[in-house]
Amino acid sequence: MVNNPKDPVGLDWVKLPWPIKGSTNSNDRRYYIEGCQILYTQRVILPSHLRQITVSRIEMEDTEYITGLGLSFDDGTSTQLGYRSRYNSSVDIAAFGGFVVAVGTSGIHGLQIIDEGSHVSKWVGSNKRCPQTRILKLEEEIVAITASFDGFKLLSVALGRPLQRKRKWERSLLDTALWYPGLPPDNLRMKDGLAVGRPPTKSRHNLIFWVWFGGPGGSYLQYLTGISVTRSQGAFAGIEFHFSTGSIPITSRKLGLCDDKEGPDFAIDGAGGEYITSVYGKFAHSADQAQGLVVCHKQAPRVLVKADIRG
Repeated sequence: MVNNPKDPVGLDWVKLPWPIKGSTNSNDRRYYIEGCQILYTQRVILPSHLRQITVSRIEMEDTEYITGLGLSFDDGTSTQLGYRSRYNSSVDIAAFGGFVVAVGTSGIHGLQIIDEGSHVSKWVGSNKRCPQTRILKLEEEIVAITASFDGFKLLSVALGRPLQRKRKWERSLLDTALWYPGLPPDNLRMKDGLAVGRPPTKSRHNLIFWVWFGGPGGSYLQYLTGISVTRSQGAFAGIEFHFSTGSIPITSRKLGLCDDKEGPDFAIDGAGGEYITSVYGKFAHSADQAQGLVVCHKQAPRVLVKADIRG
């Protein structure tokens, strides 16, 4: 194991797309606006088959954090990354496939461990009210782990895989993005390769907000009566989906910050079989916020709202 590695060469490292402040000797509070300070980093090259991971966690002000990772190998050796706590959970592994991660600006809150056949363990720690990502779920062999810590918790983790000249496929946004408020189902079909505004793969946090307004299997669509939008300072702040029944969960009703509106700005006859076929934004050449939003249903497109974001 190497502490504070400076040059992890010879491997392709897959990292979390989340900004954490690096080590600094400055006392300027501006250094701590985004995340916490990394005090040290550890890297381990896996010496043999990884058979068990023990995840330590702590709770601080009703929020759980991951504080350390214990790694046990088939050759009888073991390694501790970070800290140990009395609150820990162990997961046996047949073929380590990476992590599903719940992360915030103050550190990593929860982990799921991926095993053979893409089997995913229960959450260790918490996945509530924080972005989640599958970016550390890898198909290739994992040969190294790097972990960074502050004074008591895990801030960032990266997985090392052998270098390849050219990868055979591009990973889907379902796997590479940070999702909020939770992960979409991994069997959800997504149209990749389409950039809207600032592409998620180029944005600073790679964070995507989403709402499952149609529900499992489209079961909510028959109750959909329309859509309304909330604007703030000339830009879109939120989108609300209106339904004819109050049984639809709030997580399927609102995306972003929404004003309380009695009725929709754009009516949809869900009960009559009308449904949305596509949505696209209208952007200025130099802007990364939509000036207008066009929603197309099965008959004709309608302009939902057009806001001048320059004002």
